[in-house]
Amino acid sequence: MLAEAMEYPHVCTKALYAVFVSIALTMCPACCRAGTAAHTLPTAVLLAGHAVPAPISNAAFYPDSDALSAPAFNGILSLHQSPLQTLPAIDNPLQDGRDARLFPGVSIEFFTLGEMLVPVQRGEMLREVAGAKSSFWRVIPQVGRIWRERADGGWSRAAFPIMLVNDTDNDAHQGLATFVYRGAEISSVTVQFVQQSAPYLLGRHFVAWSSVHADLAAANTGALDDRRAAARAEFAARLPARPLRELAEAVPAGTLDGFGGPLNPKWLVEAALVRDGSQ
Repeated sequence: MLAEAMEYPHVCTKALYAVFVSIALTMCPACCRAGTAAHTLPTAVLLAGHAVPAPISNAAFYPDSDALSAPAFNGILSLHQSPLQTLPAIDNPLQDGRDARLFPGVSIEFFTLGEMLVPVQRGEMLREVAGAKSSFWRVIPQVGRIWRERADGGWSRAAFPIMLVNDTDNDAHQGLATFVYRGAEISSVTVQFVQQSAPYLLGRHFVAWSSVHADLAAANTGALDDRRAAARAEFAARLPARPLRELAEAVPAGTLDGFGGPLNPKWLVEAALVRDGSQ
């Protein structure tokens, strides 16, 4: 699952964020279709910058077992405000003059630590830069991955979890973003959001996706060593994760009966607990 592929999911205060990394991979309607990222979302599609007609398999955001190592990535990704396609249509998209049908224009600085793609602002709620229109959303980026696939030629792939959030309510729309890069060149960024908490002001649950134009600028290379050291220390301090079934097998029968309840199973996204230093 993406929690394993994207490694070290960051804990944040927004609802469900501690588990959204794994959710985003497993909840897409098209996930039943397997395939490498290059097959599911070819480089040519990313370079063309056109939105796909519907959410795609999350295989497009995940390195396959035969993926190759990618060159380091260190830069500031400026994402332009872009229209979001949604299914179904959002009931109440305009809230106080802010439009939920717009992906916000934001800048995210990244560096790599081995195969991990690390946002400098990981776990932070990023405000939209000033624009002609106002998006309803802010975003929270998280740690992703970089890799290469033979079918991509000289391009490398990057993918990272990203969440749409709002600063006045507590709904959270978990998603993924991916792009290809080659030196100082970069493609558009495909984003999709396929799992969410209660929609609150917007009226109904929906999935959303878009192709977001992006610019790449040089990052602060002088801070790179300190940032990598801080990221290593942060990741090392996190609790290790183990399958809940291991605990179920280790405790007397019936010990975990009712755990996570009472809750309608269709609303249960993921359940976890902490025991003996593991989660």
